This record gives sequence, C-alpha cells and structure tokens, in this order.
Amino acid sequence: MGKTVKPKPVPAVSGRLTRNDYDRPDALESAFETLSLWRTLSAHQFIASDMLSMRHAVAKVVPFGVKKWTGVPDDVAAAVGAAAAFLPLEKLTVPFDLCMTALAVHAMEGDAAAAIVLSNVLRNLPGHARAHRRIATSWFVANLATTAARARDTAKLPSGRPAPARKSERPS
Repeated sequence: MGKTVKPKPVPAVSGRLTRNDYDRPDALESAFETLSLWRTLSAHQFIASDMLSMRHAVAKVVPFGVKKWTGVPDDVAAAVGAAAAFLPLEKLTVPFDLCMTALAVHAMEGDAAAAIVLSNVLRNLPGHARAHRRIATSWFVANLATTAARARDTAKLPSGRPAPARKSERPS
C-alpha cells in the first residue's frame, strides 16, 4: 500500500511585513535567532522588525566578559571595540553574537565604520565561509552605496552652493 502524503498546513499570514523562507537561509527557530541575524542575512534582507528586535536584544542583555558594555548600544566606537576584543575568533559565542548584533544595528543606521568592520569580521568567521563572504560583500556594497549617496547629497560648488543635479537625477 502506498503512503499518502499530507500537505503541510499553510500558516496564517498577518499584516506584518515578512520574508519567505528562501530569503532566510540559516534562520533558527529559537530564542537566539535575533543574535544570529547579522551573520545569516545580507544587508538588503533586513526588515524593520529585525532592526527592532536586534535593538531590543542589545539594550536588554549584558554579556559576561565584555567590559564597558553600557556604551555599545549607542556608541559605534564602543561597539567596534567590543567586537574587536573577541578577535581572532575561534568559535562563535553568544557574547560575540551580541556585540556583532550591536554593530549590525549601527551599520543598518548608515554608519560606515560599523559596516566596514562588520564586513571584515564576516569574511574571517569560522565555519560557513562562502555564505559569510557573500554577506560580507553585501555590507561592503551597501556601505559604498550609502557613502556615494551622502557624497552626492552634500556636494557643493567652491562658492558653497549645492552642486546641480546630474541629468540622470533630474525629474522628467
């Protein structure tokens, strides 16, 4: 007798923005998912609820062994310093994930230093080297795009007046 395969139930969809399972390659169904987002999602895959959950985790948890954690959620330099204290990294730990989550929040807010450090750390993580390199490249490219946009927006003529928009930027 042949087995009948039952279709999997389709989960109810809420009004919340979501991404499908294919966009979340290594996401875990656990309490630590928020802390692993920085190393499992590309820069362009983050949604607003990810940012909120990451910011909340960084604000509410204080890792053991990380000195001067209080400035990390609000200060990019402190976040870079806390992450750098773990390097070179032999294995992933929850305190390291928490530091990198804080750094990712700063990178998502457009901080160039946070994005570059995040990209560099991702390239040197133990384990899934190919996936981490792809994510690292996404942060590097996102940083370049943000920096280019800022440079264009703040470009000024020698007289101090804003530079005129390029033909490609003018409305039709």
